[in-house]
Amino acid sequence: MGMISRVLIFGLLVVVTIWGVIVSHGPVQATPADTVVYSWAYPNLGSHQQVCKAIVTHPVTNQRTPKDSSRQRVVVRSHLVDPQFCQSAQ
Repeated sequence: MGMISRVLIFGLLVVVTIWGVIVSHGPVQATPADTVVYSWAYPNLGSHQQVCKAIVTHPVTNQRTPKDSSRQRVVVRSHLVDPQFCQSAQ
């Protein structure tokens, strides 16, 4: 086998390997950003004083896709923040 044949076979193997890696990963999907909403709310049941809360909605991307594509699984967390956040949101 000549030197040119070896180079061509090696080049073909490299191209096939790279193509296989690219195809196996599928399309790139953008990472969804968290949604943050600031709202006046009661800190717990039975409380009479409202506080400013940040309600964070984080999409769950490592779960199986739901049967209904219009729905998406999310994790919702809230925490107390400075009242200025709620005043600027009004």
